[in-house]
Amino acid sequence: MEFLVRGEIKSTSFKFLIFLVLFLSVNNILQTVSYSTKEFDNLAKVCNVSAEDLEICKKYEVPDSESGKCFLRCALQKLGMMNPAGDIDKEASIQTMIKSWPRFSSELNTELFTECYNQVQPVTKELAGTCELAYKLMKCLNVVTRKHGYYNDFLKSDK
Repeated sequence: MEFLVRGEIKSTSFKFLIFLVLFLSVNNILQTVSYSTKEFDNLAKVCNVSAEDLEICKKYEVPDSESGKCFLRCALQKLGMMNPAGDIDKEASIQTMIKSWPRFSSELNTELFTECYNQVQPVTKELAGTCELAYKLMKCLNVVTRKHGYYNDFLKSDK
């Protein structure tokens, strides 16, 4: 790779810079649509989910059947929001939300996740490792993020 020579950018470094900018732009776009129906299809291949529960998720709602709750647990584990034992990883969850919802501020993502985390904390020990814990967290997140317009673009584009 060539570098700046007398204030001129050599073509190799310029091409690399353009590639880097394009890569970061595409990566950001992909993160923005991380909750698309295609993503649910990908998670469905990895996690055991019924067709009914998958359709509920594709409407950006939270399934309340036992299999739907376990799908949520599996999905949260794949996203790094829950560890393999089924405990909520607060810091990783906040980072996942920030990466998944770049249109919304880091502060708002942190605030909303923390609100739901604090809501389920009293039952965490009782429900640790269960699908019910994932359900309670996702039910709360679905409510608070909807209030802030997180799904508006998806709901419009999926109709």
